[in-house]
Amino acid sequence: MWNFLLREGVQPQPVTFLSDGGDTVRFAQLGFGDRGGYVLDWFHIAMRIQNLEQMIKGRPAHWDSPSNAALIKALHGAKWHLWHGCPLL
Repeated sequence: MWNFLLREGVQPQPVTFLSDGGDTVRFAQLGFGDRGGYVLDWFHIAMRIQNLEQMIKGRPAHWDSPSNAALIKALHGAKWHLWHGCPLL
């Protein structure tokens, strides 16, 4: 890919890959050396958060652990912080 871009007259510059975190994009990124990086995109982050929420909803309630509602509230809070660029402390 890097050779193709050079042939097309693209000057060396940083390249960011939006990804679902799979190995294929990470492998493509390696060809760019220190000029290539990848970012897990918001769509896939939201999908993973939705999967976690579904897992929590299917979790049996236990007396000695947080309620499912409390866990979902915390998950939504984490999603809000990520979406708004706030660090999680």
